[in-house]
Parts: sequence; structure tokens; C-alpha cells
Amino acid sequence: MPRFSNGLVSQSLEVGGYTFTDLSKLIVLYAGVGGSGSAIRSSTLRLALATGGYLVPTGKVLRLRAMQYFLTGAVTGGAAIPGYADNDVGLEADAPSYTNGVFTNTIVGDGAANLNKEVSLSGINVPAGKYPAVKGTATTNIGCRIIIYAELENA
Repeated sequence: MPRFSNGLVSQSLEVGGYTFTDLSKLIVLYAGVGGSGSAIRSSTLRLALATGGYLVPTGKVLRLRAMQYFLTGAVTGGAAIPGYADNDVGLEADAPSYTNGVFTNTIVGDGAANLNKEVSLSGINVPAGKYPAVKGTATTNIGCRIIIYAELENA
């Protein structure tokens, strides 16, 4: 679970081995991926309570730093591939069509059923005008809830 530190001078948050020292830059996004039994589900990441995907503002870059995931079924070979695209495909869309999708080759999220785990993400920078997203990797009927911790910085 994320760990907060509250000293007399500064506050920080550690997730997946990454320490956020400037909480004013912190952006927390969520999504769901997993299989429906017949299709791979993928999602555009969004802020809590938002009705649409998060669009990186003009002049900014979103640096994906850590991911926390919750599996409701066992998965081998990874549960999600983080990246970004030009369009919002929604939440847990079956076989979505990403426009100009750029996804890492890093598959994260191996584990047993009912697992809660954190992993570090590095080198995933979402440019302005793009939607951060995650692609599912399995058609098996599992659930995977994802929280991405990122920093929004000037480009």
C-alpha cells in the first residue's frame, strides 16, 4: 500500500519503490483491465469520478511512475501493458481500437488471485494531447483494477 511520510519540513509518498517528493505534481488515475472470457479488455486511465479519460494538458508531460494493481483471478504473463493513445476508448472496453497507440513492451501484473501489488514504472512519458491507457493481456475471466501514480510536469 502507498506509504505517506509527514515530516516537519516536507511530505512525500512512496509507491512501488518510487518516492514522490513534490505532491503538487501527483496525479492519481485508475482503470480496469482483464478478460471477459472471450475478449481482452483495455481502458483509458481517468481521474476518480471522471466520466471520461484523462487528457494530458497542453505544455505538459505525464510521467507514469508506479502502478498498484488488484487481481481477482490468477494470471501468468502479466495483466496490463501501460502506454497512451490519441483517443479515449473508455473503461474495460472489449478489443478497443486505439488511434496511434504507443505501448511499452513491459507487461506488469503477474500474480495469484486476490493479489494486491505495487510495481515501479519507468520511461513511460505521456505527451500533451494524449490519453494514458492500459491494455489487458488475457482473455481469461479475471478482473484487474489498476491505480497509476504519475507526475505532471512542464514539457
